Amino acid sequence: MIHTNATTNVEYIYRAGRYICVVYVYHTILLLLLPTDPPDVMSSAAELLKNLLILQHEAVKALVAEYHQHTEAYVQQFGVLPLSQEPAEAAHDARIALRSSTSASASLADGCAVSDVILSATKKHCDADMRATSADALEALLATSRSDVKTTEDRVHALFVLSASLDTPQRRKEMLARFEGARGYDLLVEWLAVSCSYGDETSRAFTELLLLVLQRHVPAVSFTTKTVVKNLAPYKKIVKGRANKTLLLSVIRQYREKINQ
Repeated sequence: MIHTNATTNVEYIYRAGRYICVVYVYHTILLLLLPTDPPDVMSSAAELLKNLLILQHEAVKALVAEYHQHTEAYVQQFGVLPLSQEPAEAAHDARIALRSSTSASASLADGCAVSDVILSATKKHCDADMRATSADALEALLATSRSDVKTTEDRVHALFVLSASLDTPQRRKEMLARFEGARGYDLLVEWLAVSCSYGDETSRAFTELLLLVLQRHVPAVSFTTKTVVKNLAPYKKIVKGRANKTLLLSVIRQYREKINQ
């Protein structure tokens, strides 16, 4: 999986540290509990310690490799280092292979790689934090999402970018107003209609993500809120999964409460 968010690299350093800390805690506990006899117990404890050290080594090695992969992808996209934002060139001439915009993997967790559609759109319209650079850029992202974002993987990335853009500090009202005016909520309901009736893991995970975005970003205009409630209502009977049905009902209730305020 390729992320192009500057904070992602910090997150992976933090995760690496957490893994190391956990392993060292187990290591310390084991040393405290090591008996001095008999020899066969000592041998068993030594084997456990060896396995823990191997686990530590493999965890750190995997996280360091993943960190460098993410850093390389970031530099390839933006031409700067992710933390310092200093100009930089990628260490490899060949760009990281991107998923075809027409291919879909069997699971969101199994290969939700960035496609050329998402790469091009985010490079053109987003800043280094994967937020639209302006209300006009947000509207352009919505237009791309309608016309070119067809696979579930691409829609996952688009949802994260759209949600992050609506959370832009000091411009939330402006971004939300443009999102509503450009019929962004209609697009989200269209995507929900495609995924919510399927029971496979990918569809259910995407449905949950989409509902969480709707839950987080309630429309500001009463008419839009009423329209979303009306459009969501038919899916109460067909949405798959008890958790998603509960979440859908929660979103509808939340929107109705906003209307009645």
